[in-house]
Amino acid sequence: MSLVIVGKHSDELNPVLSERQKNDETKRPERLPFEKFVYKNKYKK
Repeated sequence: MSLVIVGKHSDELNPVLSERQKNDETKRPERLPFEKFVYKNKYKK
């Protein structure tokens, strides 16, 4: 099962966001290594 979220960034940040949320919205998080979230014929928690 997969969940795909599609959206577009707004040109303006929502004024309701906290300072931390505004900071998080301006930078993209580092990507996880492929091996950390893809398993073939395995189940891991």
